[in-house]
Parts: sequence; C-alpha cells; structure tokens
Amino acid sequence: MRFWGTVGTLLVATIAGAASSAYVAHHTGSDAQNTETAYERVMRTNTLRCAYWVSPPSTLVDPQTSKVEGFVVDVVEEMAARLSLKVKWVEEVTFGTQLAGLETNRYDAACTGGFITAARSRNAEWTMPFVYNGFVGVVRADDNRFSDDIGRANAADITITAMDGDVTTEIAKNHFPQSKKLPIAQNASYTDAYMNVIGHKADLLFDEPGRVATYIKNNGNKVKIIAPNKPILVSAWSIPVKVGEHKLAGMLSGALTEMLYDGSIERLSKPYEDTKGYYFFTPSVRQRQ
Repeated sequence: MRFWGTVGTLLVATIAGAASSAYVAHHTGSDAQNTETAYERVMRTNTLRCAYWVSPPSTLVDPQTSKVEGFVVDVVEEMAARLSLKVKWVEEVTFGTQLAGLETNRYDAACTGGFITAARSRNAEWTMPFVYNGFVGVVRADDNRFSDDIGRANAADITITAMDGDVTTEIAKNHFPQSKKLPIAQNASYTDAYMNVIGHKADLLFDEPGRVATYIKNNGNKVKIIAPNKPILVSAWSIPVKVGEHKLAGMLSGALTEMLYDGSIERLSKPYEDTKGYYFFTPSVRQRQ
C-alpha cells in the first residue's frame, strides 16, 4: 500500500508539474505577444498595417474595387517598398479618431498622416514631415467683412465652424478665442462646414487651399478664400505611430527622408491634378501677421 501510495503521489506531482509548465508556457507566450512592439511586429511579419482616412486628393477609395488610392497612398506604398515591407490597409478612420487605434494596436501607423500639433503629440509619435500645407479662411462669396483684416473674426459676434478633434478646431481656438464655435462631428463630412457658412449658420471656416478650389469647382462660386497668399496656419504633414514607438518612427522617417531629398514625393504628386497648389515640399515661414 505504501508503494502504490508513493507512486500515486509521484504521478499526481508529475501531472501537476506538467500542467503548471503548460500554463506558464502558454501565458509566457501570451504575455510576450502582448508586449510585442509595433516595430517588432512589422519586422516579424514584413507588413505595415495601416489606418487611412478618405480625403481626396490625398486619399480616396475606388467605388468599383474598394482599393485605397491617392497621392499619400502612393507615398506610403513606395516608402514601404524601399523598406522591403508590404502594406495592408486595414481600417478607415477619421482625423479625430486615427490616434485611438494606435494605442489599442489595431494598426501600426495612421499611414495617411496628419498635421503635427502639440495637442496630438500627447498621443502620438511622429515621423519626419514629408509634405507641407496651409490653412486659409473661407467665407461666403458676398462677405467682405474680413477682406482687409481676418483678425476681425476674433470677436464674439462671429461664428467659426470647425470639426471636433481636427486641426481646424485648434486654429479656431488658438487664433480666434473670442469667436463663437459651431462644431461638426468627427464622423461627419467636412462639407457640413461649407453648408454652415453658406446657410448663414457660421461666418467662417478653415480649409486647405486645394480642397477649397475643389469645392468651388464642384459647387460654384458660393464661397471664397480670404487672403489666399497668407495662410492662417502652415503645418507639417507626418505619419503618426503609437507613443514610444521610436524605432518604427525612425525607420519610416529614414525612407521618407530619402524620398523627400531625391524628389520622389514631389514626383508622386504630379499625376494628381488636384494637388497643384495644394501641397508644397519645403517649409514656408510666411504666415499671417
């Protein structure tokens, strides 16, 4: 009886030990997977998982094929090719929501990018800028109140419409703090801002010159740009990654730097007619005084 009792004890201990080892191995593997950085994941899979927003001519989705296309898409595809990576366009986002998915690892980078701002930098690591753009004021075509001085818009009787979570809201807040604000939702079309101005719900909106030109081309001369040669804000365009992902940002920046200085980024813009007058490729120091 003592012999079989000893055998039983050893058998139970062996089974328990095996189960314990399996548990540890399983959870160690799980923990390792959970702690894998985006950079490590990209290098392991040779794939860059990209979020994207839709805003022509930078980014659009072909209605027939559902393929993501556009000037910035071409930049990202060539950047990845130079790094021997594949690109997987995994999720459509908005300007206001694109940083949230980085934190939860739904994608590795918000590849169609955004303007670098202090507020966004609390929640993102940035690549080097690869293109620049400006924001101008837009009013109704018959509104001449701001022709001589857009500073007139910084008043309590002026309403500015802007998108929540977008750089347009930051412009309104930082440059025109005394004005009233009429927000539009992050998941709305920015066309709503134009409708607010045209419909006399707001007096002023901010947009990129190329998008204003496209709107006027498609909808007629219902709005106009205030001081087109004096943008309210000039900002650098960059690709955000998760906070702390220095290696991933550095790797992407290396390829973007090469492309910027060999002229490839400007070359990639040329097939897109709407990018003329929309982007520039060296930073401008001229802003509204």
